[in-house]
Amino acid sequence: MHTSTSAWRRWWSAIAAVTLLGLLAAACGSGGDDEEAGGSDGTAAAGGTQESQTLGCEGTPVEGGEVVYALESEPDGMNPIVNRWAISGHVYAMAVYDYLAAYDADLTPQPYLAESFTPNETYTSWDIKLRPDVTFHNGTPLTAVAVKQNLEGHLDSALTGGAVRGYIDSVEVKDELTATVTMSEPWATFPTVLTGQIGVVAEPSVLTSDGRAPIGTGPFKFVSWTTGDSFVVEKNTDYWRTDEAGNALPYLDKVTYNPVVEAATRKNGLVAGQYNMIHTTNPTDIKELRDLAAAGEIQLAEDQGEVEEGFVMLNTAKPPFDDPDLRRALALATDRERYVDVISDGVRLPANGPFSESNPWYSDPGYPDYDLEGAQALIEQWSADNGGAAPSFTLSTGQDVTDESAVLQQMWTEAGFEVQVTAMEQQSLINNALLGQFEANLWRQYGEPDPDQDYVWWVSTNAGELDTLALNFSRFASEEVDEALREGRSTTDVETRKAAYARLQQVFGREIPYVWLDRVSWAIGADNSVRCIENGPLPDGQPALPLGGHGPSSGVQLMTQVWRDTGQ
Repeated sequence: MHTSTSAWRRWWSAIAAVTLLGLLAAACGSGGDDEEAGGSDGTAAAGGTQESQTLGCEGTPVEGGEVVYALESEPDGMNPIVNRWAISGHVYAMAVYDYLAAYDADLTPQPYLAESFTPNETYTSWDIKLRPDVTFHNGTPLTAVAVKQNLEGHLDSALTGGAVRGYIDSVEVKDELTATVTMSEPWATFPTVLTGQIGVVAEPSVLTSDGRAPIGTGPFKFVSWTTGDSFVVEKNTDYWRTDEAGNALPYLDKVTYNPVVEAATRKNGLVAGQYNMIHTTNPTDIKELRDLAAAGEIQLAEDQGEVEEGFVMLNTAKPPFDDPDLRRALALATDRERYVDVISDGVRLPANGPFSESNPWYSDPGYPDYDLEGAQALIEQWSADNGGAAPSFTLSTGQDVTDESAVLQQMWTEAGFEVQVTAMEQQSLINNALLGQFEANLWRQYGEPDPDQDYVWWVSTNAGELDTLALNFSRFASEEVDEALREGRSTTDVETRKAAYARLQQVFGREIPYVWLDRVSWAIGADNSVRCIENGPLPDGQPALPLGGHGPSSGVQLMTQVWRDTGQ
């Protein structure tokens, strides 16, 4: 691939090992994770937590078998241009679809379903060349026409169009396996967006469907979907990938995904043998899973990539948080140390911006520390200006975050806010964010390895009007942020990009569209019969990002090279 200068590549290689290992010791978040990955003696086949991305891969892979996998939620459909995909949605998607790109262990996007990405000298045009002899599950050949239709579908999409509109001018078919994407401005980091939902290539008929019967080129074919119960896929016997020994992939015959909202229910189901695999961000459960892994009773893999941040997302386009003084008051009233102590027994680390401190893009954002008296002074002044009323708002949350919402409500009440808490199902929370129908949301996001993937969430053109779909959920519009985002994607020069993203972090620290809480990472628990529970090598054999590399990255896992040891 030709996406980076040699200097960029050398820099990434130099920091990658430090970053990945550092993030193991800095996994923190809002909703359930922990701060260190736990030790390993390198014998993953017997259970335990291991840093190696080949966790549990010892032995000769066995074909056949089934895995039952419990996830925190399910998406509303599998049409990539219409449906909303959080972490679980991308896990579903990677069973039936292939993404054009994926991150390697050095955090550099590499071709996946694509064979190569080639830009012109100014990064205003990119050729996407596909791998030959790949077919969709219905037998239709994969061609550049499908890539064109998928990308043009995103350009026209009310949901995902904000990720590409304004930059992609056109998509043309150069030859049967090559699509040429022409940009309106230089986009030097374009392959990063192809690691996510924009990079999914669905069989074109899916693009006009409700997404309930997905057809892709992925390792598994869709079988059935019972909402709230199960999503079932079976082996794609015509899959284009093989393992390093030349054996056909995938190994498993079947995977059943069960959406299970309650984290404790997922953990208990793994221990009881109801599930072969689970994912979780719950710190209490991860502590218990670590103990079980140390005793050899299960296996546990923990996120080694850029983790998600836990934060309160404020709607800056409507009262009360269209007032920057109240946004600052809420930040000053939030004791992040107390928060992480209460909700994770101190396991997580506090966050002060969108990137972990071990992230190479991190810069001190100047975010305010806890100051109860300062918060009270701002609220008293606001009340005096508003007839003596106390500022009030509703905090919207997911269904399994009672401790988190309770401690936040208590802190903010101490400062003088009146706070109501409303818990809802995850898809409703996402839909309300898209439409701006919220005041403050307890949220988890920004686990992408490259900040350019966050462009879509922060650029002003995606802020939109209330009650219309908008991917800049907070509706925070800033020319300074826009300029930094454009500069960050216009070059591969590392120092230029770092300076741009440093300015962006300063704006967030000053204007406070987000009240930062903690850093969230994911853990994958598996019984001892499951092998290769972290992402195996990329198609060219180089190491992949162990847990991540696709979609939001953090916590997203491929099942392509997972197998069952029936002797366990």
